[in-house]
Amino acid sequence: MKNAVKKKRNTGLSSSVIIVKGIRIAKEIISKKFSQCDLHACKHACCHQGALVGTKRIKEIKKHLPKLFPMMRQEAVALVKRKGFHLDSIYSRFDLNQGHVHHYIRVCKNRCVFLAYDDSGGCVLQKYAAKHNVKYVLKPDGCWSFPIDLIGNRLVVYKWDKLPCLNDAKNKNSPPIYKTCKNEIIDFLGKDGYAQLLDKVKKQLSSAKE
Repeated sequence: MKNAVKKKRNTGLSSSVIIVKGIRIAKEIISKKFSQCDLHACKHACCHQGALVGTKRIKEIKKHLPKLFPMMRQEAVALVKRKGFHLDSIYSRFDLNQGHVHHYIRVCKNRCVFLAYDDSGGCVLQKYAAKHNVKYVLKPDGCWSFPIDLIGNRLVVYKWDKLPCLNDAKNKNSPPIYKTCKNEIIDFLGKDGYAQLLDKVKKQLSSAKE
């Protein structure tokens, strides 16, 4: 009896690993399609869990907290006033700044305490920072860079296929992650690094056609 052979999805890319500035780029960043956020479609699915924050970010959020309260859900404000906005337990990962203590932000009714429920929804930290020109000081790294993250020397994609924005079947006509998340990748690699990435992807596509 012949062994069944599972066909692999043809992405038009070779299987060789792309490395930019010493950082290994996950193949999903090149091949996986990713649509822009539609908060009404996914119902803020990526905000079901609290994000990771370190000492510096915790201090910055505390400094602005009184001005954040009017933008937050009432039940979230009550919880934060009672217990604080992050868990007491400490989280450790090999690539995190060991000079900082890291905690997860609390959730309230299965949503991050900083998730807004006004007409437009979204992140209170992001809205406040944009309004007051406080770029990337408040919103956790794992949130602003979603769905990608830098772990050690690997630029990876979160394994959240149940989210509409990462569902292959729903995003057939969407651009690949490396195009949709251009700004986020530039924050990790720099403009020159992103240019190198585009060049290497172009070469892979050319070699795949030969």
